[in-house]
Amino acid sequence: MTAAVPGFFVLMSLIVALGAQNVFVLRQGVRREHVGLVVAICAGSDALLILAGVAGLDRLESALPWIEGVARWGGAAFLLGYALIAFRRALGPGDALDPRQRALEAVEAGHAR
Repeated sequence: MTAAVPGFFVLMSLIVALGAQNVFVLRQGVRREHVGLVVAICAGSDALLILAGVAGLDRLESALPWIEGVARWGGAAFLLGYALIAFRRALGPGDALDPRQRALEAVEAGHAR
């Protein structure tokens, strides 16, 4: 058995698992907010990260030592930005839990079609 077959199943298990990114993509799809852009960014970043892992970030870091700092601080900045967005959303009004507001949005969405 070649490495491609187990690799394919590992990839499928990562895609099928409902992690934070997949839930985010699904939520944006349900809201119909920037769906294409969100899918493109998520798929592109996943492909880039998989490619970087396969190609060997360690080898790249050996050749270009400054890459380690860029990866570390870039990743930290991304996670901090994502955390701030989630924190801001948590502080906002909880209209997603208000059944009357959700019903009104559903009716408005039905009339918009």
